[in-house]
Amino acid sequence: TALTGRVSKEQQLCQHPKPVLLDTGEATFPYEWSAQIVETQIFRWGQFLLPAVPGEFTTMSGRRLRKAVSQVAKGNGMGNNTQVVIAGLSNTYADYIATFEEYQRQRYEAASTIFGPHTLQAYVERFKNLTQALLRNTPLPRGPNPPYFVDKLWSFNPGVLFDTAPIGKTYGQVLRQPPATVKPNDTVVVEFVSAEP
Repeated sequence: TALTGRVSKEQQLCQHPKPVLLDTGEATFPYEWSAQIVETQIFRWGQFLLPAVPGEFTTMSGRRLRKAVSQVAKGNGMGNNTQVVIAGLSNTYADYIATFEEYQRQRYEAASTIFGPHTLQAYVERFKNLTQALLRNTPLPRGPNPPYFVDKLWSFNPGVLFDTAPIGKTYGQVLRQPPATVKPNDTVVVEFVSAEP
């Protein structure tokens, strides 16, 4: 494409049967358009497991991931009351994650699954390994650090052009103090003068 360059044969094979309109996976100006290093992690609190996923899983993808993590957890000593809750959009954004079957249909979420039809299976395998390592207390090698793009971002936002506290007020001034003591289920209200967000 004119905007992102010619689509490579490798990219066409990876994305099949999806035709590639914008080759964001290989676009690098002014920086990478798609995440090339994707962080994954899982947390545990008692019988509660929280896989932190870097994208938007379809309902069926989420069910498959949750089932896989749950099976590994139960196979490593966690009981039948294990709860797995997926925390989406964690650490970075790697677009949608559709199942292989959804990918073949190429509806919106599948068309926005940027790493190809086997993306979900790659995540499932990764989270199964993370879950097993967590429950067996096995250290894993640290992966590569993702790039830091904050200092390279373009912004067309002019920022705050004018901001001042109201006449007779100062930033941070408390207009309504909270009560000295509160009981459970009380609503606490505090008002203060704040700047433009």
